[in-house]
Amino acid sequence: MLIVSGAIAAAAISAMLAIALFVILTRDTRQDIDLGSFDYASVDDPALHGYTDATEELCRDVDGCIQGYRADHARYRKFTTTDAGAAFATSAADTYRSNWIVIEYTDDHLTEADRDSIEGYIDTLNTSD
Repeated sequence: MLIVSGAIAAAAISAMLAIALFVILTRDTRQDIDLGSFDYASVDDPALHGYTDATEELCRDVDGCIQGYRADHARYRKFTTTDAGAAFATSAADTYRSNWIVIEYTDDHLTEADRDSIEGYIDTLNTSD
């Protein structure tokens, strides 16, 4: 009886470890991006000039929005899920979505190169690509 109980316990522990390892290895670290971390780049990147926290304003009544920052020519929002981000991006004009983050361009001031630069920056954060 003791041997059977030990085997069952060992199997249960092995299964839990396998599940934990799977979650750790397959978790997308891009969901951990903090929009506040972009602040240091705001001096050099025109898309981030005037970058400031505006979570209360930008996330009010926006489903799944958990963080919001505004800049002179764009608004940045982070969502709890990629689906919530996609829903917002399709409902707003002139947006770019990178997984959990949506950029909403507020005017035509930024050049295509400026937009490509910030979009590429966000797309490659917390990835090994």
